[in-house]
Amino acid sequence: MPRSRLLTQKQLMSIIQLQIQIAKLGLDSKAVMATVVDKIQEMTNAKGVVIELPDGDEMLYSVVSQSAASLLGIRLKKNHSLSGLCYLQNEIFYSPDAENDPRIDPINRRKIEFRSMVVVPLAHVGEPLGVLKVYSEHLDGFGEQDIQILSLLAEQVAAAIYHSSRYGAEELYQLATRDSLTRLANRSLFRDRLHLSISQAKQDQHLMAILAIDMDGLKKINDQFGHRFGDEAIKEIARRLVNAVGKEDLVARLGGDEFAIILNHISEASEVVSATAHIEQLCSMPFEFEDKILQMSASIGSAVFPDEAQTIEKLQEMADLRMYKSKRERKNQRQLLLQQLSFSDQK
Repeated sequence: MPRSRLLTQKQLMSIIQLQIQIAKLGLDSKAVMATVVDKIQEMTNAKGVVIELPDGDEMLYSVVSQSAASLLGIRLKKNHSLSGLCYLQNEIFYSPDAENDPRIDPINRRKIEFRSMVVVPLAHVGEPLGVLKVYSEHLDGFGEQDIQILSLLAEQVAAAIYHSSRYGAEELYQLATRDSLTRLANRSLFRDRLHLSISQAKQDQHLMAILAIDMDGLKKINDQFGHRFGDEAIKEIARRLVNAVGKEDLVARLGGDEFAIILNHISEASEVVSATAHIEQLCSMPFEFEDKILQMSASIGSAVFPDEAQTIEKLQEMADLRMYKSKRERKNQRQLLLQQLSFSDQK
């Protein structure tokens, strides 16, 4: 371990301010974890910060700092990772030279691109909940002060997320991976399942696809009727998406009016075209809530693995570009229709 040094007054004040932020967030465990990872990155000058939660015999990258967004959903084996060792033994571990540390999987190290790392257990009254990890691109990138900061914060973070979940690690995992409004998978679980779907498609040599879906008309509903109506419209779109796909597929709400679908075990690319048309039709049907008719629709883009893209990033990029193209075309069609109607009225 690095040589012990006392924390500076500035560092202590930063810790106190973060503790106040945590207290203000109350039982919102997702907000607590998101706040903590970004603030700890500032305080330790880490390249990235991760909160990993247990899922069976694996540790899941469940919450990450903004700089580590591409790592969301990565899984590590408990018995073959420093994170798992930290979780199982309830001990802090420091690896000043990850490249030559036999406890660290070299494949994951190259994927994340770090040279040193600290992992701190998140445990409350003896019950392990997960681990807090910071990593640096520099050799021996952390000092004793950094480890003190992590130690001081870990216990309070663990207590906050434990009490917000009420049932400990299992419920915490659900809170961290499910959208609170729709109960669909959230962005973290979507990326996790996308990793698994791509791996399975490679292994079985079959096609899979993703759909990027943007709900149209939500702002107009919110402005005209209020956010309560908007929330109901979001939940209705979620129900329609779930009903439109098979049990082996996954529907996720990525945030706001953004949704995504993983279509597994596709025989041919034409199935994606058919699924897209079917979902567009379902989403465009009016929705009645409290005697008000809400007009809704969705813009959808798709990408097929491995025919059109071979990585998560490329799949999402292609699906997003096609979704935005669809949105522009729909907008242009509406404007053209309005012009034609206006011209007819003038006659």
